[in-house]
Amino acid sequence: MKYKIFTHGTGGPDIYWGALPDERDAERVFDLVKQQNGDRPFRLIAYEPNNWNGDFSPWEAPAVFKGNDFLGNGKQMLNWLLERCFPQVEQAAEPCCRYLAGYSLAGLFSLWALTVSDAFAGAASCSGSLWFPNWVEYLQGTTIPLHKNVFLSLGESEKNTKIHPMNTVNEATQATYDHFSHFADNITLEWNVGGHFNYTTERTARGIGWLVEKTRLS
Repeated sequence: MKYKIFTHGTGGPDIYWGALPDERDAERVFDLVKQQNGDRPFRLIAYEPNNWNGDFSPWEAPAVFKGNDFLGNGKQMLNWLLERCFPQVEQAAEPCCRYLAGYSLAGLFSLWALTVSDAFAGAASCSGSLWFPNWVEYLQGTTIPLHKNVFLSLGESEKNTKIHPMNTVNEATQATYDHFSHFADNITLEWNVGGHFNYTTERTARGIGWLVEKTRLS
């Protein structure tokens, strides 16, 4: 796995953003978050999986369409963040707290990580793949530590796909919001215009910027 750090000031949160290897897109997200938050400091760590569907799936699941293999390597991805990425990034400076953020399947992974690790102050799941098989059932049996910041967003047209279970994403996202509302200090669910592939950069930046905004600096 690889990562790239974008720094805006010191003493703020670190946001670990699971992203595809597009440096221009990463720079655009970074710039949009700066515009949204002005002088508030933060570091954006854009990290790349080796295999998007494999590394961001929390457990193995059947292929939704041909070639879409969910290998269930989320635990290995999380361990890489905790044991290798964090120590390297924090050699330069320690953050006030850490967040996870992601779009689509990386958004699902970000929320799942909150249920198995207390290393994060919250997460942003932007158009998250919360239709993932057994996700809602899994949530019903889990708790997360209190006082988290949780951002959820979804495109209004994402439910219109004919592919099952992707067309259950509205209900799954609402159920996720309801569950996390019991544990979060701050939580929001934003509905966006368009489908899954519309305004992805802007939606991602909005979620990350919200996390920066909600962070209490010491």
